[in-house]
Amino acid sequence: MANVQTLSGTLSLLDDYLPPTLVGVAARRRLHRAASTLPATMSSCVYVECRPDDSTNADLIVDVCPAGRGILAGANPVMRLPESLQQHRVWSRIQRLAERWDDPADALHGALSGAWLEFDLGRAGDLHGVPAPSLFIDFNGRLSGAAAHASLNGSLRRAARLLGYGLSPGATRVLAALSSESSSGARMLYAGFMLARDTNDLRVCITGVTREALPGYLRALAWPGDMTAVIELVESLATHDGGAQDRPAIIHLDLSTSIGASIGLEYPFARAPQLRGVLAEAGFLDALVRRGLLTRAQCEQLHAWVGLERRRMPHQLWPSFLVRRVNHVKLVQTAGGAFGAKVYLCAEHTMRVRARERGIAPQ
Repeated sequence: MANVQTLSGTLSLLDDYLPPTLVGVAARRRLHRAASTLPATMSSCVYVECRPDDSTNADLIVDVCPAGRGILAGANPVMRLPESLQQHRVWSRIQRLAERWDDPADALHGALSGAWLEFDLGRAGDLHGVPAPSLFIDFNGRLSGAAAHASLNGSLRRAARLLGYGLSPGATRVLAALSSESSSGARMLYAGFMLARDTNDLRVCITGVTREALPGYLRALAWPGDMTAVIELVESLATHDGGAQDRPAIIHLDLSTSIGASIGLEYPFARAPQLRGVLAEAGFLDALVRRGLLTRAQCEQLHAWVGLERRRMPHQLWPSFLVRRVNHVKLVQTAGGAFGAKVYLCAEHTMRVRARERGIAPQ
């Protein structure tokens, strides 16, 4: 991308802060390689997905901003994706969806509030050494009750068609069951189309299920995984005071021909304290250390990662507020029943005029 600033420049401002026990040298090289294929104006918010048990691998997640939506759709007259990406089978499918999402007259324009490109950099690259991304879409949460479920399911199915995605009968049945559980307060928050895997696997991410209601909710869905291990983990985390463990986890379930036995429990971290360089979830992190899911050194480096500063981004003329935060920790249970952890580091920047509106700048 000659003469175009890329997201690699954004990542370069983070290199000195990334926890070395979570993101090693090899992982950083792959992150920069993937980011160098995308214009910097595509996103003001990027995530690094870390695996505490393997610092050589980290994934890149790009939160698509409104300008990025236009770039994906091919509607920006100046900024475009490289020609090689536009012709790639996965990227062309994403463009079809982006064209509808970018059209104010289309129903998807109001139904979707955001999207993420997720690059699984542990896989072999298929374009310039960089894997094609999976796509996650975020649903507008203004509706509630039955209307919300009808709108979400309709938007999900429309997105699937645009992406050339065939939802299996089993996945369709599970989606119907998710809707039937609306009385529990559960709501699909976002969904992932695992395009990079060249399958029709779908990940649904559900919010609003309390810790007490979780076992009954999973049983109602006929989830086939290890319920005993899930209950033990959730209850053990709830015994530690303060922070993320006191809030309901966002539930990640995988659908293919049926509901998968794996599960992810996403624990979001409080954002406001991190502007002051403080992680409110210290007790939660300590609990993960005791369970062997994090090391003490990794925990200390996460505390050092968070903060706020004024920096001029390489692709901008004026300084921005740059926030480094821990967005969430996801605990993933595999089919074997054991749990592993993933840590999601976030870096977000915004111009000063918008910073207070978005809760980034100090008051």
